[in-house]
Amino acid sequence: MKLSSLRLFAAFGLLAAAAEPAAAARFTGSCNVDKMKYVIVDTTASTTSNALVPVPGSSINFTQTVAGCVEVEFTASATAQGTNSMSVQAYIDGQYFGGTAPVWFFTRGDVGQAVHSMTAIFTDVQPGLHNIQINYASDDGDPVFINQRHLVVRYH
Repeated sequence: MKLSSLRLFAAFGLLAAAAEPAAAARFTGSCNVDKMKYVIVDTTASTTSNALVPVPGSSINFTQTVAGCVEVEFTASATAQGTNSMSVQAYIDGQYFGGTAPVWFFTRGDVGQAVHSMTAIFTDVQPGLHNIQINYASDDGDPVFINQRHLVVRYH
């Protein structure tokens, strides 16, 4: 499978940290996507893992019919204890491709739950069966919580 890159865009209070120089922070392109799958999960999930682990119920299998882009949108309500933050990444077929770092769902215990969102664009996804999995981690090892999550995958 040839995947050229994954780009993460920040919205609703997220921060995307780029591994590339600031001059390369703007990406443009176009995609023809005509199919969509989604999953909505309203249960609370929690982790204390510093390593990225799967968010329960946040996975979608799909069949790409022609080579092209896959768009992934993930929205969730998140909270943490103290000043902890949560890292979130989208994986395709069990792997992370791209030149950007995880998106951080910044949240603090004294703020309460807040809604966060991210979009990932996978380019040059080849035809065949694929899986998108959202993974998360606690940045300082204290519990982080995520619920009311929506995962949408648009593909061709």
